[in-house]
Amino acid sequence: MGNCFGIFGDAGPLLDNMDTDDSAVMDVDDLTAQTPIYHPHPGVSIPAGELTEEEQLQIVKRMDMLQFLPLETYVPANKDKLKECIICMCELKLNDCVRFLPCLHSFHRVCIDEWLMRSLSCPSCLRPVDLFNVAHGNDDGAKSEPAATATDDRSASSTDVVDTTESKADVQFSRPPSVLSDT
Repeated sequence: MGNCFGIFGDAGPLLDNMDTDDSAVMDVDDLTAQTPIYHPHPGVSIPAGELTEEEQLQIVKRMDMLQFLPLETYVPANKDKLKECIICMCELKLNDCVRFLPCLHSFHRVCIDEWLMRSLSCPSCLRPVDLFNVAHGNDDGAKSEPAATATDDRSASSTDVVDTTESKADVQFSRPPSVLSDT
């Protein structure tokens, strides 16, 4: 019986040089001096310093928009049939953190946050996700749906309920429905 680590055990020779190798240790100044990297598409990396001011502003607006989209804990209505996140193609599991879009489709928080940094549309129904004008009080020319329509769409499109409150029939939003409607 043995393992693949040989005579060094689990740690290997890596721990032998930890105390004497100062080149592997980074100063806090080195970490703060690093330039953030933006990944607009898979396989494409752009240092933030090379982005135009307009591109940087667009990134900040998209990040700001995420705070207005509700987060919930996933609780399946039917334990035999779990819902799938269509972005990563993995099933949503009990207590996964999910984010709702205004169209009431839900996805893993990490998956949809990355998606929305690249595209402002729902990956399921392709409806635009534009909360900038509504969230900042500038709803010029914005069309809004009645709240009843949004809940009717939710009940018609999915039998899963995601909610952390006692009521398993409704989804609780942190903003009024008028803020979450499409523009």
